[in-house]
Amino acid sequence: MINATNVNNALEKGIRLFKELEQFESPISPRGFRTIECPEPVTTVYTHPTERVLFSSVRDANPFFHFFESLWMLAGRNDVGFVEQFNPQMKAYSDDGKRIWGAYGQRWRNHFGHDQLIELVNLLKADPASRRGVVAMWSPDGDQVCRVTGHDGEVILGGPTGKDVPCNTHLYFKIRDGALRMTVLCRSNDMLWGAYGANAVHMSMLQEYLAGKLGVRVGPMTQVSDSLHVYLDDKGGALWAKIKSVESDEFYMCPYRLLEVEPFQMNAGEAKWDMDLNNFFHCYDEGKRLFPQHYSTDFFQHVAVPMWRGWKFRSVSELELCAASDWRKAGVEWLQRRAK
Repeated sequence: MINATNVNNALEKGIRLFKELEQFESPISPRGFRTIECPEPVTTVYTHPTERVLFSSVRDANPFFHFFESLWMLAGRNDVGFVEQFNPQMKAYSDDGKRIWGAYGQRWRNHFGHDQLIELVNLLKADPASRRGVVAMWSPDGDQVCRVTGHDGEVILGGPTGKDVPCNTHLYFKIRDGALRMTVLCRSNDMLWGAYGANAVHMSMLQEYLAGKLGVRVGPMTQVSDSLHVYLDDKGGALWAKIKSVESDEFYMCPYRLLEVEPFQMNAGEAKWDMDLNNFFHCYDEGKRLFPQHYSTDFFQHVAVPMWRGWKFRSVSELELCAASDWRKAGVEWLQRRAK
């Protein structure tokens, strides 16, 4: 059990856990990748899930990738082209170079023939005390019989579905004390890139989006990882070797704790929020330049568009216009590290 205020705090505690595990646990090698795995499921509870931005210079998370992949999910997309520009490795998870089979957003919005997010909001509006608020990403029809490949890419077990199947499988939601609580169930969670990296952003942004639609506060977020692990080979091993030697002050004295930054509310309950989301991706698809005046909501005008322009032009000056102090700080520091 890991109790954390935010993702930086969770990463600090996760590193401490795996440094201890490394002394006692023998590596396992699923699909040929040498891995240290926690022998029991790990539950992480975030009291402040909207404090989702990582600031570790050693971890060096790409804030633009985390931010825009989350919007890509909320839009229900599965095209690899959009996310590949932030992370070229994403193409390795596509079967045809165009789509990602297990894309979470597509599972939320389209895969099962209906929009699970709309149905969840309708359910909890009709019965705020309901315990039936479930969103599924895992599909027994296809995901269970998947393609398994070895370290060299050779197919070990063939199947009809894609290279990538969902690691996070189900989400549970309930409203208690005027706040939306969310539990994330994950079958396989890499600690450094997944659990205390991209997943903390994706899922908390979904939670905040739905809380906005329901007109309630964001409550705690609980993440249950059946297999929490770190990789010991290739880039995963190199990152683990580097980050486990970092003094804990890098995570403990994070900008949220020092009150240097704070989250910017998404306010997804605004009438034109989803229109702005769709317009954002329409402009991307059409190759149009994005300008703040083309949007109605504060989140897109003053956060999403400056983040995009900062990324697109690799421009600190564009990013300085971002009203979200946490994303702005992480983005500026990431660009400055690249400039060096």
